[in-house]
Amino acid sequence: MSVATDPPPLICVVVTSAELGGAERMLVDLLQGMPPGRFRFHVVLPRLGRLALELDQLPVSYEVLSFGGRLSKAGRSGVRAKAALGAVVDVMRYLWLYTRLVARLKPRLIYTHGLKAELLTGIASHWLGLPVVWHLHTFVPKDGWLGRLHRYLQGRTRMLVANSKAVSAGVLPPSSSKTKVIYCGVDIDAFLPQSKSAAEQSLHLVSGASKLRVGMVSVLAPWKGLDVFLHAVQPLLRADARWEAMIVGDPLYDTAGHQGYDRVLKQLAGDLQIADRVVFLPYQLRPASAYACLDIFVHAAKRPEPFGRVIAEAMCMQRAVIATAGGGAVEQIEAGVDGLLVAMDDVGALRAQVARLMADAELRRQLGLAARSKVLRQGSMCQFIERMATVLDEAMAFGPPHAGDSNAETRHRAA
Repeated sequence: MSVATDPPPLICVVVTSAELGGAERMLVDLLQGMPPGRFRFHVVLPRLGRLALELDQLPVSYEVLSFGGRLSKAGRSGVRAKAALGAVVDVMRYLWLYTRLVARLKPRLIYTHGLKAELLTGIASHWLGLPVVWHLHTFVPKDGWLGRLHRYLQGRTRMLVANSKAVSAGVLPPSSSKTKVIYCGVDIDAFLPQSKSAAEQSLHLVSGASKLRVGMVSVLAPWKGLDVFLHAVQPLLRADARWEAMIVGDPLYDTAGHQGYDRVLKQLAGDLQIADRVVFLPYQLRPASAYACLDIFVHAAKRPEPFGRVIAEAMCMQRAVIATAGGGAVEQIEAGVDGLLVAMDDVGALRAQVARLMADAELRRQLGLAARSKVLRQGSMCQFIERMATVLDEAMAFGPPHAGDSNAETRHRAA
């Protein structure tokens, strides 16, 4: 006679973006690598997008709960006065539908990704009575009503997971036992150094032993410093015909100023008279080949990077890395040993370090070897997943579960 067993606990995952930036790719890795039977996951998306396509390949359920037009476009600086009323209406609508959704699902835990998801789930936590875990992938706002609200709602969470010490330092209190720092894992097998010529073929690039590339793999957003990169490499490309620049990515996010930024960058390349020396490639779901095509990887963020998953991936691919010195980047790179660091938003400093690596193939090789060695020492994807599973277990252990449970496997249900 078979013995009935309780189903694994259900975790409701609320995300801010429907696309695949670093935070969302980390979430996919986590859901994909979690041992079967440990948890069940139901993901709440703001809309359908690349993330939903990835979730279709996983044993998880998901549904859409739209933020609404005004709230979707609101960034960290909030919304303009004339749009404020519409945003408030969107917030109230979302909270009402979200409360109904949670009542239907009856999860054991709410697990969030992204600032909007943190704030909305924090507000609703008061009357839902469920433990909430925020996975912080960006810096907590310091000033204004948004920062004050975020800090107030931190008190309602069960646990805060930060992707770097820099992000954790902005959480109150950073030394609290409920604040954990867990670096994003890198799949060392997926980001295995590979033949440059084979990578060029897979991306339909012109190959050749003398072809050298410096480039960025990045979400196309103003703060990522892609314009700084183009200004920095412009005279270097014009002086040495062996080199070309490459930018890989799309403007993924819905917030104001992001959509259409690819056109801005292409126009800038034209204005700098290097349009014929800059290759633009779209977002790569499996970006290992893009890294393999580069001889120098640049991360030129204009403000501190919360973690910088692309930095870790490029290091794992044995690339020579130059990154701006701020946030999580300085926790990954030891300057001069496994990469180079430059001041943020400093065209001259970035140009000098790119020129240094362009002229020194042996230094590029040494930095690349040291970079991969560091990633291998810091921990595997399996270790990251187990750390996260422990956090989720701990968060559910300190209070009674929500009454009941659910085996719902809803997909494509739009609220």
